[in-house]
Amino acid sequence: MPEPVKRPARIDPAQSVELAIPSAARVFRRVYNDYFAQIGLSPTQALLVGVLDHYREPMQQTVLADRIGIRKAMIGHAIDVLLAAGYVTRVSDPGDGRAKLVSLTARGRELASTVDQRFGELAAVIRRRTTRAQRVAMVELLTLMTENLEEFAASDFS
Repeated sequence: MPEPVKRPARIDPAQSVELAIPSAARVFRRVYNDYFAQIGLSPTQALLVGVLDHYREPMQQTVLADRIGIRKAMIGHAIDVLLAAGYVTRVSDPGDGRAKLVSLTARGRELASTVDQRFGELAAVIRRRTTRAQRVAMVELLTLMTENLEEFAASDFS
């Protein structure tokens, strides 16, 4: 177990990265959920549509999960919802009968335009009053912190 960081008894949330990141994540999640719900999607479904539109080729479910950054077990439900709505198709991969290939339908490509616009609108709001240098530094720092937590979790928290 790593040596704990010495912290004052009263923590100013604005000064504590350990509190600021989860707090920001909750706000992001709430806003993304509400904003994409207006078009009948979850953020995961919107990301799935966006990734399929960006790469413009059928993808295995496991590749989609990796590109979106979610566990493979979670991608199936998002695909099922999009499939039922007619936004995607799912067929067996001819190169690997166990794998499934997912692609956008014509209706899904139309939705992708709306999804892209919504992600752009959210990006404009998020980036307001920030500089490119701040955003780049933040992404680098969050990537490093994420790697630290992933390593910690892989060690069974010991």
